[in-house]
Amino acid sequence: MCLLLTTAGLLLAFSLGSANAVCQPGIVGNITYNFNNTLVWKTPANPNNCTITSYVVFVTDNEDNTKYQFETNGTILNYTFSNFLEICKSYTFEVHALTKEYVLGPSELYNATIVPMQNLNLTLSALNVTTNASNNEVNLTWYLLDTQTSKCISYYRVVYWDKKNTPKDNYVHNTSFSLKNDIPCKNYTVQVNAIVTNPIMDGPISECTVQIPQKAPANPSLSSIATSNTTVQMVWKVQPLAENCCNLTALNIYTLGVPANISHVVVPIVDSDPRPNVNFTLTGLDRAHVYTSLVNVQNHAGTSENVTVVFQTGN
Repeated sequence: MCLLLTTAGLLLAFSLGSANAVCQPGIVGNITYNFNNTLVWKTPANPNNCTITSYVVFVTDNEDNTKYQFETNGTILNYTFSNFLEICKSYTFEVHALTKEYVLGPSELYNATIVPMQNLNLTLSALNVTTNASNNEVNLTWYLLDTQTSKCISYYRVVYWDKKNTPKDNYVHNTSFSLKNDIPCKNYTVQVNAIVTNPIMDGPISECTVQIPQKAPANPSLSSIATSNTTVQMVWKVQPLAENCCNLTALNIYTLGVPANISHVVVPIVDSDPRPNVNFTLTGLDRAHVYTSLVNVQNHAGTSENVTVVFQTGN
């Protein structure tokens, strides 16, 4: 039998033993809770030879302070809770000896968190993936299919990797994770599972493949330049694949003060790993003339900023 009690209810049901009581039993101690959902205790000291008719068990929910009352025969030193206590929840237990005069003896306070059984369902939903191109990040969310087990989770293990790198392990307490500052356009395999540490349990893995959003390339850098009377030759170094996997498509060169047909030259790029330098030659220039070129590199996400190069042809 279980009774839901208020403080007033406790005072009306029994009287706690005092110095003036007819007979007061000793304190109940050595209270423990085991994996069989059973609370056990030792026989209290009973120097007055009180007649103990039963034991009264008080259970307090430590989250909302609700108190429950149970009672068992005075010859039984245990009480089994049948599907009453919630797993992974904290409770305070008291056991009081009750005499035939309805006097309650004192009790130790015993705190315990109800440990889940090994058959706890830790299965996760499919991973929900959203991308934020402006922040160059991928966001993942998930949830437990059995929502009642959420309070049991110690943390979630998130691991992700690409084809070349070793896995990166992360441990989070929320049901979300973001891949930030990773390589644009690179594909990663992501695995998530729930972990319980008492007792140790690993849930099944949910897995997906994600791609970091596209990002415009970094500025090219001038590796070398050579001029003749009517020609300029440039070699440009582009951002390595290890920093941005989005396919490069072209190098753009805008040169001021030249005929329209050569004022904008597009050098197609066939992307590869490693990325080679991009060579560019411009002919038909005037002798002994100063020119300015604006150079950028592009991919499907956009173009880099312009790099300005000033050069002079020979006499």
